[in-house]
Order: sequence, then C-alpha cells, then structure tokens
Amino acid sequence: MAVYTHDGPGDWRQFVLREDVKHLPVMEQRSQFLKESYEFESFKNQQAFLQSNSLNSLNNQLHQAGGAGYNKVLSATYGGTFTSISSNTTFIDVVFQEEVSIEGAGVPFIEIANGQQGNGSLANFPYAYASGANSKTLRFTHVHPSTPGNNGGVAANVLGASKVMSLVGATDPQDADAGTFANVTYTTDSAAGATSTFDVTVTAGGVLSEIVDDLLPSITTNPSNCKTGVTTGVSFENITGTGVGATGSIGTTGTSFPTITSIVITTPGSGYEIGDQLRIPAGALGTGQLVTSNNLLSQTTTAGIGNVTGPFTLAISSTSATGSGGTIQLQGDGANALIGSVSRTIGTGYVNGEVLTISNADLVTAGFAGATGDVAITLQASDVQDSNAAIITLDASDFVTGITAVTSGIAGNGWVPGDEIIFDNAQFGATSTGGSILIQAGDLTGDTLILSGSIINENGSEIYSRGNRSTDQLDLSYTSNSTLTAVAT
Repeated sequence: MAVYTHDGPGDWRQFVLREDVKHLPVMEQRSQFLKESYEFESFKNQQAFLQSNSLNSLNNQLHQAGGAGYNKVLSATYGGTFTSISSNTTFIDVVFQEEVSIEGAGVPFIEIANGQQGNGSLANFPYAYASGANSKTLRFTHVHPSTPGNNGGVAANVLGASKVMSLVGATDPQDADAGTFANVTYTTDSAAGATSTFDVTVTAGGVLSEIVDDLLPSITTNPSNCKTGVTTGVSFENITGTGVGATGSIGTTGTSFPTITSIVITTPGSGYEIGDQLRIPAGALGTGQLVTSNNLLSQTTTAGIGNVTGPFTLAISSTSATGSGGTIQLQGDGANALIGSVSRTIGTGYVNGEVLTISNADLVTAGFAGATGDVAITLQASDVQDSNAAIITLDASDFVTGITAVTSGIAGNGWVPGDEIIFDNAQFGATSTGGSILIQAGDLTGDTLILSGSIINENGSEIYSRGNRSTDQLDLSYTSNSTLTAVAT
C-alpha cells in the first residue's frame, strides 16, 4: 500500500528501501514508483483547484466594487510644510481599512487642485505614489524645487489688500510729521511687487530716541559719586508719567566726582511724553565708592614713613574684599609720622570694615624713602557710598517720530521676503527722509492645496486588497477636509 508524505513517493533511492517495496523485483518497484508519483501530482492539483475556488468566492463576496464598503479609504491627509521658495517634499497619506498591494508598471498618483491664492502657475499637479504597498497606508509625495523668485507652480508671493504689515527691520524717517499718509510713493527692488500701494502712519512721542546722547542735555540732577565706566541694562523709573520699558547704557567719567557723561537708549520703551520725569535709581551707577576727601587718619596705621612730608597720592589694594580703583593721599610730618590720610579717586565696590593697604614698596616709590612698613586703612560705614539718583526731564528732542503702522492698499504679487520698500523723501513732511520696511514671509499669502473630492489614479497599475486577485477592483475615491497652504520661505 502506498504511503503518502508531503513529497509523495519521495526520492527513488529511499523509495526502494521501504518495507513494502524492497523485496519486489526491480520492474515492479519502478511500476509502483510511477503510479504513486502520478497519484500524488493529481492530489496536489485537486487541492490547488479547491483553494482557488475558495479564494474566488471570498473575493466575489467582499472585494468587487469596494465590496459593499469592504476595504474602503478611511482618510486622506496632508503632511509636511510646503515652502514656496526653498526645495521641500510634502506628502499625502491615504489610509485603507485593510492592507493593500500594488501590481503593474505604472505609478499611481493623486491629482491635486491648487487654489492659486498665492499666484502659483499650476492649477493642478500630481502627488505620486512613494511607499506603503502591503500595508494599510499609501504615501504619495510631491517634490517642490527651489524657486528663489517665489514664482513656481506653487507660490506665496501675493500681498493682499488691507494687510497690516510687519515692522520688523523697519527704519524710521527723520524729521517727519506725525499723521497717516495714504498711497505713499516708494521704490523697491521687486518690480513685480510695484503694483501694491501702502498707507503709512507716523507717530510722534512715546518712544525714546536711540540717538547717542539725545537725552544727555535733559539731565536735571546729575550725581557726582558714580563709579567710572559704562553701566549697561540700566532701567528708568517713573517719577511722573506712565511710560514703560526704556533701558539704556550709561557712561560715567571722573576721578573724585564721577558724573554721567553719556546716555545711549538701548530699549526705547513706549508711552513716554514730553515733561515726564525719569529717574536712574540710587546705586544703579555703582555701589561702595569711597567718599571723596574723607579724613581716614584715625583708621590708618603704619610702622613709619620716614622723614618726608609729601603729600603723595597712591593707589590702594584690598586684602579683605573686592573694592578697586581708589587712591589715597598721604602726608607726613617730617618725623616718621602721618598727619594726613584722605581719599581722592573714589573707585567702587568697597565695603564697611574692608582693610585697604599701600605696600612699603609703593610708599618708597611714591617718595616716602624712609618708610619701614605697609600702610593699612580700615574703612568705616561713613567712608563708603552708593551713587545718588539721577533725574531726567524729557523734552521734545528726546523722542523719535517713527513709523508705527503700514497697511497695504491695492493688492500686488511677485513679492519675495526681504524685498525692501523704500519710501521717498518728503513723503512725511517737506524735509523728511523716507524710511523703509522689509517684506516678511508672514506678510504674504500662499497657494492652498485642496484634497476634497479626489480619487487615486492607478495610472496603469492595480491597487487591490492584499492577498486577493488584482482584477477585483477597489473603489479608490475619497473625500477629505485636509488642506495645505504654502509659506514664503
């Protein structure tokens, strides 16, 4: 009796060793081998036929014309950022209820409608199949080339009417009158954009001038006990008025009585008015300055300074804190004793209790040839001070008259971010300069790509449910609310 295995009668050499075969004559062995081989092939063909019929039945039930909703498109959505100037790749992901496969030499695509709001040249263009076969998600991509002129098939170069423009990078006119000026004459490096018009609002006051030392003549109280140098990030307090936000860099010079000699506004603030009084707070321009000409004799010790009288002014160092920059004038009595110890250059950063020293070597170098040791001075609270407050009373010269709003009038296209709009001189007053603004990406409108009511074009290929016959077609139509708007970058 024949014994079937997954290989039928198997290999001839193994076949002749079977218990029911090995004792047969050779011709009978051969006859039995051929018979079992034939029967096994018939069995395999029968199983394949039954399996094919089963699959066809399932396909007919579930797959034809979408199979009553079987394996339909669940969603189609955009992904990525469409930049109209630089090269980029965006995509559409189409999600099916079940896994799908693709067969054939063609490349499926989705035809996209372009709203052309941003002046792009193509009304329709394809997203081509890129990946996802044998999964539930097919990805279709579009590669947008670099178009520095912002004038490709998809673009974002339209400046619409009534657009409130960004003032980033604007330069203010000089000697301008306040007011709103309609359809201001301008020049630009973008010829295509020249169809646009602009209304410009110029506002006086509110913003402090950033011109170096514009506020310096308006100081009505100037302290004389500041540290020397430049102090950055100084905030202005209001004595009167409601302005906010102004900061500046304050320069101070001097030795015994350092005062403010420079003001540079670094943050102009807003809301300031003529007549407002501003204050630079006490201590803002230095803490721990020595009190000029304070008599420090009672706090000064020395082993002896020789028979020289002086006086000599010497630099001091600190042995117990961080003060720096001060000098002391010392005077002897001609008999090895001090009769004068007075602060001269006030320095900064000294504290009560700090010990100041003048080395023996420095004493000798200064002229006290017979000095026999260091001089030590212990500071008291009355010897150190913080800078006093400064007061500034604002007048008309302390403000800038600047562009505070620009609105487009007639729409134009062909703009590129960075285009400079240079307003002509005398547009804001007989002697005014023009000022300018720069077109920003956010000022411009881009094309909007729309997926609603689309279908996948198989383009010579077949998209079908994975495992089913490719002749059983899917319904590849879909609706979607997904859109993608190009940005001018």
